[in-house]
Amino acid sequence: KLFGALTPLDPRLGKKLIDPLTNLIHSTSAMSLLYECIMTIVSGMPNHTASIQLCVSKLRVMIEDSDQNLKYLGLRAFAQILKHHPKVVSSHKDLVLDCLDDRDESIRVRALDLLYGMVTKKNIVDIVKKLMGHMDKAEGQSYRDEVLVKVIEICTQSNYQHVTNFEWY
Repeated sequence: KLFGALTPLDPRLGKKLIDPLTNLIHSTSAMSLLYECIMTIVSGMPNHTASIQLCVSKLRVMIEDSDQNLKYLGLRAFAQILKHHPKVVSSHKDLVLDCLDDRDESIRVRALDLLYGMVTKKNIVDIVKKLMGHMDKAEGQSYRDEVLVKVIEICTQSNYQHVTNFEWY
């Protein structure tokens, strides 16, 4: 955590840490250490594309895990990476969509938030259709309302920037 806080302040530190952090990410089986190494790279070296891609592939494994805590942390880290590398995270849209069916509502809400950032002109119709289908089978009125609000936010973001054809909307 300390390195993650210091690397944005001193770019030389990031250059010195990238190899040891990458080695740890490749070799450790300790998920807490893996997560902290990933977050150090995400917060301190967001422009190191090769390392970010490695982090995303490891986060995918965390999100696919049956442990709800790992899944939640993986989605949280995806949200951080999405800010600087939306295409890298968007390539895992299928995984995020699968999280909408999770039994844990906090994971479903995280997935909804991620989808908002993943929307493009090319995939908006597909994402909205999946969200509408998901809303029909979702349990709990407050969660359904949250999905509906997210659909509206997705479509209206940046003054309907991603909506190219209003007929389907």
